[in-house]
Amino acid sequence: MRRSLAAVAAIGGLLALAPAVPAAAEPTPTTVATGLAAPLSFGVDLDRTIYVAQVSFDPSTPSVLTRIKPSGARTDLATVSGELGAVSVLAGYVTYAETTVSEAGSSTLMKRLSPWGSTTTVADLGAAEARLNPDGGQLYGFVNDPLDEACAAEFEETVGAPAVHSGEVFSHPYGSVALPGLVTVVADAGANTVWRIVGGKVKPLWVLPPSPHVVTAEIAAALGAPDCVVGKEFLAEGVPTDIELGGDGMLYVTSLPGAPGESIPGAATVYKVNPISGRASVAVSGLFSASGLAIGRDGTGYVAEIFPGTVSSARSGAAPSPFLTGLDSPAAVEYQRGTLYVSTGAFGPSGAIVSVPVP
Repeated sequence: MRRSLAAVAAIGGLLALAPAVPAAAEPTPTTVATGLAAPLSFGVDLDRTIYVAQVSFDPSTPSVLTRIKPSGARTDLATVSGELGAVSVLAGYVTYAETTVSEAGSSTLMKRLSPWGSTTTVADLGAAEARLNPDGGQLYGFVNDPLDEACAAEFEETVGAPAVHSGEVFSHPYGSVALPGLVTVVADAGANTVWRIVGGKVKPLWVLPPSPHVVTAEIAAALGAPDCVVGKEFLAEGVPTDIELGGDGMLYVTSLPGAPGESIPGAATVYKVNPISGRASVAVSGLFSASGLAIGRDGTGYVAEIFPGTVSSARSGAAPSPFLTGLDSPAAVEYQRGTLYVSTGAFGPSGAIVSVPVP
C-alpha cells in the first residue's frame, strides 16, 4: 500500500460515523516524553529505555532515531533523509527500517544498532520486494463486482487509481520483532507481506489476504468516487501495520486495510501467524484503523486505533473493548514489565509517549 499513515489521516473523519463506546474505570496515563516529531514507531527495552523513530514528512528535514532513558535523558542515535520506522528492541539491540528516496531511486533497509553503537544492515527489503513481489499475483479493487466501462473510467479519473490493480512493487515496513536464532520478522505495509529474515536472507512468511468491503455512499464521498460504485464490493489491500511475538510462540499482526477499508469502522483485524509455517487465522476482528500492537504478560492484546484515538484490549477470539480513549492519534503501543506505553500526536511536531500500568 503506497499510502502512508499521514495521508490516511486525511480521511480518518469517516470514523466519526462509529458510535463512541465509553471505557469503564480507565487508567490515567502518565506522560513519559514530550516534544517528539511524529512518533509513529518505538520500542522499550527491559530497563525501560525507549527508542523512538521521529518521522519527518519534510524532505529537507531528517528523521531521527532517539533514545530516551528512564531519567529523561535523550540521545539521537541515527538520522536519515527519509523515513525511520518498524522499531523494535531486544537486549539493547535496536532493529529499525530506513527508507530513503533519491534521484537514483528508493531504498528500504532493515538495520540493527548494537548496545555499543555499531550499525549493521540486517537485510535489503527493497531488493527483496523488487525480486519477489509476493502479492504481485493478487488483484485488488472491483474484482468480484466489476464496474462497467463508463463507471471504471469515471472512478479512475476522480480517484486517481485504477478500478482493478495487482500488487505493486513497494516496500514500507511499519513493524518488526526479533525472534530467537537471529531471526527477524517484519510487517511490511507496502508489500502487504510479513517477511522472515535469517542471516540476511529474506523470504515471505505470509502474504495478507485482500479485505472485502461494500462501498457505501459515505465512503464514496470521502474518496471522491462516483455514485456508480455505491453498493459495489471492493477488495482492499491487506496492509500489516505491526507485529509482536505472543507468549504462546505465535506471531500477532495488526492489519489496517487499504482504501477504502482504512476508513471503515470495524474493518481492522489482528491475525495470528505461525512463525514457521506462515499459516494464519483471525485472532481479533472489529477494530478501527489498527496501527500498533502490544501483548501483555497474560496474553491480552492492546491495539492502538489511530483515528478514534483509542487503545483497545482483547484476548484472542474475543471482542475488543476500549482500554484508553480520548487520545490524540495514538500510533504505536508497547508493553514492558507491567506497563503499557503509547505514542500520541502521531502526525505533528509535538508528539508524546505516555504510560499506564496494566493488570
